[in-house]
Amino acid sequence: MTRVNWTASDGVILGVLLVVGAAARAAYVVLAGQTRFDPWRHLSLVRNLREGDGFTLFDGQPYVWHGPVWHWLCSLLPASIRAEWLSTLLSLACIALIYGLLRIETASSAHSRHGAAAAGLLAALCGPVVAYTCNLGPEALALFLALCALVICAADRGVVAATLAGVCMGLAVMLRTNTAFLAPLALFRLTSPHRFVAFVCGGALPVAATWLRNREIIANHPWVFTWDGLATPSDGFGPLSTLVLQLHPDIATGLRRLHEHTMPWPEWIRGPDGIAWELMLLMLCGMAALALCRRRLLIASAALMLGGFVLLDSTLSSNFFRIYLPLMPIFFIAVGHLAADTPMKRRAAWLLTVLMLIGGARSYRSPRMPSIEASTPPEEMLQEDAYMVASGFFHPDSLVYRFPEKRFIGMPLGPERFEEFRTHFPEYRTIIWHGFSVQGELGRYLRTSGRYEAIRSGANSAGRRYWIFRARTGPAEEPGAGVSVERSSH
Repeated sequence: MTRVNWTASDGVILGVLLVVGAAARAAYVVLAGQTRFDPWRHLSLVRNLREGDGFTLFDGQPYVWHGPVWHWLCSLLPASIRAEWLSTLLSLACIALIYGLLRIETASSAHSRHGAAAAGLLAALCGPVVAYTCNLGPEALALFLALCALVICAADRGVVAATLAGVCMGLAVMLRTNTAFLAPLALFRLTSPHRFVAFVCGGALPVAATWLRNREIIANHPWVFTWDGLATPSDGFGPLSTLVLQLHPDIATGLRRLHEHTMPWPEWIRGPDGIAWELMLLMLCGMAALALCRRRLLIASAALMLGGFVLLDSTLSSNFFRIYLPLMPIFFIAVGHLAADTPMKRRAAWLLTVLMLIGGARSYRSPRMPSIEASTPPEEMLQEDAYMVASGFFHPDSLVYRFPEKRFIGMPLGPERFEEFRTHFPEYRTIIWHGFSVQGELGRYLRTSGRYEAIRSGANSAGRRYWIFRARTGPAEEPGAGVSVERSSH
């Protein structure tokens, strides 16, 4: 391995990149306001940890949909400090890691600093990286840990370092499964069998710990509350879906139903505002950088990621561009290698850098998160203490955050096992239904079975309709009795 000749020039270049990146991130966090993606869920988890209630959201059950690492870190901060600032610090650190990685990988080139500067500039200013790592704390921590693993593997050839790199990569994958596609970039740098085994063993530690934690929760609860509080039967989990919960049939079906409505196309092709020309430019330039740099490992990792997202993701979760976040450092590394090469490739690298920054600029325009009042029913509708809630549109997570004095849980995907589910939670006799749910069959069952009656209805400040159902205590009445409930197409 060629030794890196670190000089004061590296400090100047990296200092400029960090200042530019910090300014972009600070402006984004200040202007974006509330984080866009599932905020009430994460805020409630952090609040519960701070108050000593544990890592839980629903009925005191340990929360299984996310691991506790990120939320535990946030809970250590004073309540006055927004979690986005911790994300921002991790995002800034990623700039330094990418710069250092390129300096190490291109140390034999006389233009190594060109390559590191180009990759670092992309890490500092590329819109999707700024938006997602400032808005999404687990993503920021996962990307930071994955890049730590790459830098450690590139900088140190010891067995201990390989083990530490494996632990970092394993933690990253457990935080966000999509970072697994960065693992080959580390694995194939481990040229000795001892380092390879050390890396794999290190990575297995957080994976095994997560599997055992999930297994214990699933074994101790006949129903576990997962994505958007969905009540998921424990007997449907297998060895793999215990680790990757999205593989459970009910969760996969629910996610697909939601995403078929909210994001039926990959967001970098067609988003909510129409054809995504800017993101397509970003993707095409990244692919051009991969083709020009001719580094087979980078190309293979990107191809695996794109193939897995486009062809194998039955939930359509990867239609959201934020799932492509681990692809960005692969593009940046490819550009960095180009910029450290021949004069013609350097010119191409800087042109691609400018075009990628243009392509990602739209991501700086973060749409405003709806207020919590627009994501929950009017307060006067909630006269009971405990509710089952249909999943979707931040429910029941937003209710947990807004009304901490009440109790909320999700419901099963379909009606087939609903009555069985209720026997495990007899104190929950009242149901909140809304018009944006993936549980259409369950909604029809509530309306037509005669076992439940709609006792209240109303609309919130955003015009979203809500209905309150209650289990009947007397003989079942004719289906459809009570408050009229419009049918939801979702």
